[in-house]
Amino acid sequence: TMLSEPKFGITLLWAGIVTTVLTSVLETKALAEISASEAAVLYSTEPLFATLFASLALGEGFSGWKSFFGVGFVFLACCW
Repeated sequence: TMLSEPKFGITLLWAGIVTTVLTSVLETKALAEISASEAAVLYSTEPLFATLFASLALGEGFSGWKSFFGVGFVFLACCW
């Protein structure tokens, strides 16, 4: 089964520890050093950086009405 594969355990540890716990701790420590308004700007630009990374590093496309519909939802959520 998939659970007995060594790669599965390594992937699970990587996803759980490095990409979740470690980044959250580092982000929290970094945000403690800046003002609340700067932190708000950084958090609101996170979807933009995620889209840019997906486009450049992973070759994801951004086209069609679904993409613009999604951008609209993200924009409304940031303004809320």
